[in-house]
Amino acid sequence: MLRYADEAELIAGSENELQLILDTFTEESGKRGLELNIKKTECMAVSKKGQMPTCNISCKGKNINQTYLSKYLGFLIMSDARCDTEIQKRIAIAKNTFNKMSPILKNETSP
Repeated sequence: MLRYADEAELIAGSENELQLILDTFTEESGKRGLELNIKKTECMAVSKKGQMPTCNISCKGKNINQTYLSKYLGFLIMSDARCDTEIQKRIAIAKNTFNKMSPILKNETSP
C-alpha cells in the first residue's frame, strides 16, 4: 500500500487479492471514522500484454470505475506499464528549464 496524505494506492497481484485488500482497508478505515469516497476511487490493471485485462472491483456493493491512466504524486502510471508519456513530460520540463537558464549558461563575458 502506498499512502500520502488523504490518498492510498492499493497494489495486488490478482483481482481477488485486490478485492480482499480493499474490503479490509474499507472495514479498518470505517472503524477509525474514515470513509472511502467511491466517486474518487479508481481501479487499474497493469499488464505488458497487448490486451488490457478488466478490473471488476466493488466497494459496498458499488462497482469501481476502471482507468487506464493514473497520476500519483505527479507521476503518470499507465495500464500498459510504459513510461513514454512520463519520459516526454520530464524531457519537456528539462528543456524548458534549460532555456530559462540559457542566458546565464551562455554568458561569454570575460573576467
